Amino acid sequence: MSPWPYKIICLGLLVVQPLQADWEVRQEPDPLSGKSVCLLSSETLATEDGYGEARVRLVLNQQALLAVADSHIDPSFADLTLVVDDNPPLPFDRLAGDDILVFERDREVIIERFRAGYNATLQLRFWPTWPATQRFPVTFSLIGFTRAHEQFQLCLGPERDGAQSAGS
Repeated sequence: MSPWPYKIICLGLLVVQPLQADWEVRQEPDPLSGKSVCLLSSETLATEDGYGEARVRLVLNQQALLAVADSHIDPSFADLTLVVDDNPPLPFDRLAGDDILVFERDREVIIERFRAGYNATLQLRFWPTWPATQRFPVTFSLIGFTRAHEQFQLCLGPERDGAQSAGS
């Protein structure tokens, strides 16, 4: 028997299989409030923190984009930013606890850039890294963000993006 039918079947499987999305919507505890809510989360990535490995993910809730790490973040240099593709860097607004950067003020700009972009690079510093010598870039793929954001809005229902429904 000719190998062609098997090659066609394999090619068909490659075409039919969707790309692995790096973003997903889950009902889970919000990193800030602890309440179980709909969240849009990136995959968790590993980076160096000066001593070992730190794990970092991006989480979108109704109020902000959060950069959640499992290592202490050092905000003392005020150079921790989020850059989408070639756009200007966006600074974080505040540190929550020791391990969450909060981007509140530019949330809508971030969503627009994520929907149009390919990669988002988070610049982090960790404590204690002495002497402080560098920032650690963590680059997240934005593949699947747009579709996941649409699912996120459906998950939020009538209270989408923090707005209360009429008559509530």
